[in-house]
Amino acid sequence: MSSGALSERDQEDVARLAQRVEALPQLSADEVTSLLAGVRAQEASLGLERLVENYLGIALAAARERRDRGLEVDDLFQEGTLAIVAAVSEYAARGEPAAGLPEFLTRVVSAHLEATVEAAEIERRADEAFVRDARLYEVAEVGLRSRLGRDATATEIAGVLEWPTDRVELMAGTLAAARRLEDADLAQYVEPEE
Repeated sequence: MSSGALSERDQEDVARLAQRVEALPQLSADEVTSLLAGVRAQEASLGLERLVENYLGIALAAARERRDRGLEVDDLFQEGTLAIVAAVSEYAARGEPAAGLPEFLTRVVSAHLEATVEAAEIERRADEAFVRDARLYEVAEVGLRSRLGRDATATEIAGVLEWPTDRVELMAGTLAAARRLEDADLAQYVEPEE
């Protein structure tokens, strides 16, 4: 969603997540210090869990900031939560003062979510490019079959598309596999003849 407006589902997701995060009791500075020491000493897995819970608001805020960048708020929140788990462990291992933890977590979560959004955008563009190339291939294949009166060779299709032959062969194989899967999916709905 690029308009910045949240769908009804996203609004419900954000409200549900916010309610869950706000319901968690917040730790005092002394509790954070103590839990960090326990995590550093690798004595407190519950301490790590409690620290992560304490800072879930950071993940939610970061997810809200990126809600109009192509991913669901729930997915962004989950990614942010994973980043917090790793960042709390790293911060505890460093032995730095508890007061710096929120700022550190904010930076780590922000960087992680930016990378996640960028990766999703790259994947989306790659998918669009594949679909475009598949359509071009099919148009060339059908056009040549009609003109030649036979199936075109990979070299002939490559010449029309100005692609390397190995790219044409890869596309042909990929589309053939997709067609077989589609045929298999459709076959399950066809009743066998008696």
